[in-house]
Amino acid sequence: MPLLTFADFDGDDMINKDDLKKVINRLTGSQSLEETDMDQLINNASILEEADLDDDQALSFAEFEHVISKAPDFVKYV
Repeated sequence: MPLLTFADFDGDDMINKDDLKKVINRLTGSQSLEETDMDQLINNASILEEADLDDDQALSFAEFEHVISKAPDFVKYV
């Protein structure tokens, strides 16, 4: 589960919208997104919708693992 802890900032063993915002801010660095752009990315780009299989507005370890298995290149960058 160490990869999940990379994005689980509040320590609840889930990745929620606030955690995703922090990950995106870290990835964008000095080119951080405005709040409206961030919300659009998370909500309209279906980051949670695509991966949140049980519709609880957060990613469990199993859901996170499922997403990462579809994008193996992601692991190179964390």
